[in-house]
Amino acid sequence: MKEAALLVLATVSDSESILPLLSPYLNQIVPCVMAELNSISPLVRSSSINVLSKFSDWIVKQNNLQQYFERILSALVDADTNV
Repeated sequence: MKEAALLVLATVSDSESILPLLSPYLNQIVPCVMAELNSISPLVRSSSINVLSKFSDWIVKQNNLQQYFERILSALVDADTNV
C-alpha cells in the first residue's frame, strides 16, 4: 500500500501545475517520505527516492539541507540492487 501511495505521489508530481499546490504541504510530505527510506521493502525505498527527486528544488532551499542529504545519500548506496 505504501509503495502504491508513493507511486501515485511521484506520478502526480510530474505535472508542473501540481507542484505549486503541493508546496504548502511539502514540509509535512517530505519527512513522511524520508521516513520510508528506512522501510524493509526495497520497492518502498526505491519509490521514496523517486518521490524525493521530484521535490529536490524544495529540499535544497531548506535550512537543514545537510540532514536531507545525509539520509538521501545513505539510501542511494543501498546494498539492495532494487533500490
